[in-house]
Amino acid sequence: MGTRLLLLLLTVVIVMLHGCHGDPDTTTNSEMKTIMQGMSNEMNAMTMTGDVDRDFASMMKLHHQGAITMANKLLEKGSSAELKKMARQMIDKQTAEIARLDTFLLNNNVRISDKGAALDADMKEALDRMDRNAESQSLKGNIDSDFATLMIMHHASALEMANAFLKYSDQPGLREMASVMIVDQSEEIDALRNWLVNNRQF
Repeated sequence: MGTRLLLLLLTVVIVMLHGCHGDPDTTTNSEMKTIMQGMSNEMNAMTMTGDVDRDFASMMKLHHQGAITMANKLLEKGSSAELKKMARQMIDKQTAEIARLDTFLLNNNVRISDKGAALDADMKEALDRMDRNAESQSLKGNIDSDFATLMIMHHASALEMANAFLKYSDQPGLREMASVMIVDQSEEIDALRNWLVNNRQF
């Protein structure tokens, strides 16, 4: 896991350097950054229960919805066929996971524990780090590159949340989902990073 987190940090550094090329964005935000900021605001406003499983499910549901909104914006305005294919796959996977999260939330009562507070703090820290990294980017308003750049950071925060969840929860269904999420989104980070390297804008 240490090697994976190290590679993840290196990826974020590469993306941050990529965002510094060229002239700074003259607009307040790119459309993709605006979507991510809206998602983050909604997650930060969520009332945490102290239940490891419910808080993870509720936060990840909002996090997934942010990714789906970004992916739909890419499909609407993007030009890269490769990124559009990735976006469709993200929508399919994360829509299915939202349905499973909804089912869990519907069928399980709140179970408060000390572990819940610890997880809540870890998830908030991951979200804050995503916000800081996204804010540091100098984006040009190009939908394709903005999507790839910011989705790497979006996925990185999901990996942090999922890894934190696995430390605290013994719920088998959600643990299985978190483990699959880590594999899928790590692979997507690699694909997005490769796209940025191959389509670098100076």
